[in-house]
Amino acid sequence: MAAMSYENPLFEYYNLFKDGRITEMASVAPAPQRDFHHLLITTSTFIWRSWKITSRNDGAKYHPAESRATHDEFLTDERMQSDILRVLGPETLDYCKNIARGFVDFIERIPYDLLKNILFYLNLEDIVNLSYVSKRLHKLCNDDDVWKEIYVKNSHSSINDTIEELAKLFGWKRVFFTSKLQLQMQLHRLRMEQAEGNGDVTEFDENGLEIDDAAVTDYEHFVGSPSGQEVPDPKKIPDG
Repeated sequence: MAAMSYENPLFEYYNLFKDGRITEMASVAPAPQRDFHHLLITTSTFIWRSWKITSRNDGAKYHPAESRATHDEFLTDERMQSDILRVLGPETLDYCKNIARGFVDFIERIPYDLLKNILFYLNLEDIVNLSYVSKRLHKLCNDDDVWKEIYVKNSHSSINDTIEELAKLFGWKRVFFTSKLQLQMQLHRLRMEQAEGNGDVTEFDENGLEIDDAAVTDYEHFVGSPSGQEVPDPKKIPDG
């Protein structure tokens, strides 16, 4: 199988491989050797370096050993593969083989702002599923600014002060998926608890909890969203 070409103007424009590096990792070999090893994978080469660790004060005379292989060569380099397996384990070896075959995790390298824009073209179910791919994507898919944009894009009414206050308390994702009436009731209870704690018996302004008939529940609006996709069960949505 031919090695993948990394000479792509988009890769360079978005700096997906800084200084030509795909990944690097280091570890100490298991006992009894305990030597130090470092693996660097660039867009063209696998570089495996080893430092001998001794108990005596003569480490200066030991220079690091180094092995190099192109991506194609790595797939048949049994010695380098054996060293990686022994020091870094089978999962890392499989990961290295996938890189050598051209299977690189590009989505993890896409800049945050660009990924954010891509999210707005996905339906809700895909966003939820994407959040399970990795920690980075989980963080992005639960970003409060992202869900505010989604709310604005799908809402049939403008954002008022009550919605803003609800979002500050519960987050835009929860506001998006939860009945506005339920959120307002929770907000009212919180205000009552705060007032009781402060000894304040002032009556609350009912306008602060007035319900807009045009948007009784956001959930009802978004079930009929332009995407045509059924909105996922909010109980199955991971918390941000």
